[in-house]
Amino acid sequence: LRSTGLPRLWFCGGGGGLLHPDSDPSSAAREARLLLGLSSGFVSLAELKAAHRKAALATHPDKLPPSATDDDRAAAAQRFQAIQEAYELLLAKMPPPPRSPPPPPPPPPP
Repeated sequence: LRSTGLPRLWFCGGGGGLLHPDSDPSSAAREARLLLGLSSGFVSLAELKAAHRKAALATHPDKLPPSATDDDRAAAAQRFQAIQEAYELLLAKMPPPPRSPPPPPPPPPP
């Protein structure tokens, strides 16, 4: 994913931190969604974080049994790195959450 560069993503209007399902025609964003197991619909920040956690735990090299070969560990490390890069790519393109309104001014003194 890193070699393809960061694609431009569009987001739904109104903020809310939702990633638009058809926002990016590039293969990097589609690949990132597939790696994280995300649906083709809108994705919230919470859904993105949950998908990343699930995929990272499933592919982490330390989760391999002690009998795993060095080749297995190297392949697991590459898969884990790809999961991390996919998460970072999509997270960087998520819009910020909407800001809360400022607090009301203090009441005038009596």
